[in-house]
Amino acid sequence: MRNKMSETDPSGIEHGSVDWRMVLKRQKEHAGYMTKWLDLLDLNPGDRLVDVGCGPGFSALLAAARVGGSGTVFAVDRSAEALTVLMEEAKRHGLRNIVRLEGTVEEVLLAPESATHALMSNVLHHSQRPSAMVKVTASLLIPEGKILVVEALPGSGVGSNSRLPQKVVRSYVEDAGLYIKEEGVIEPLWYFILAEKPARYS
Repeated sequence: MRNKMSETDPSGIEHGSVDWRMVLKRQKEHAGYMTKWLDLLDLNPGDRLVDVGCGPGFSALLAAARVGGSGTVFAVDRSAEALTVLMEEAKRHGLRNIVRLEGTVEEVLLAPESATHALMSNVLHHSQRPSAMVKVTASLLIPEGKILVVEALPGSGVGSNSRLPQKVVRSYVEDAGLYIKEEGVIEPLWYFILAEKPARYS
C-alpha cells in the first residue's frame, strides 16, 4: 500500500515512503518538548484535544494519558499507516480514549465545538492553505478553548527549509479570530503560539 503524506513531521523526517515506527521512535526522542507543549495547553482530566497532523502520535499518547478515561483525544492525520501505528501503541498502553480520524482537519467532519483544546505541532508548513487550516481548527474549539501552534525555528535544522516565520503564523492565528495569550521559544528548536477562542466567536 502506498503511504500517504502525513501532515506533520515533529521528528524532522522528510515524507515519501515512511517507516512510521521509526518516526514514532524519533518522536519519543522529543518527549520532553511534547510534554512542555501539553503543559502550555494545561490539559486536565476530562478535556477533549484535537491533535492535528499527529503522525504516529506520540503527542496523542501523552495527551490521552493526561485527559484520562473521561477525556478524548481526536487524532487527525492523512496517513492511514501512521494512525495504525498510533492505535497499536494506544492498545499496548491500555489507552482507549483516542479517536482515529483519517484525513485533513478540513475533511474529517468533526462537529463544531467538539474539543476543549487543539494542538497543531509542525503541521502548518505542510499545508497549501495554512490560514484556512487554523480557521477550521478554531471552529472545533468550545468558547474559551485553547490552541497551541508549534513550528520549528527557521534555521534550526529540523526538517525542511520551508519553515514558517513566527510572524506569519501569528497572522494566521489572529485572522482566525483567536486571542493570543502567550508566545515564545522552546530552545533550541521550536517556537510556539498559545491562543484562546473568545467567549463570543464569529
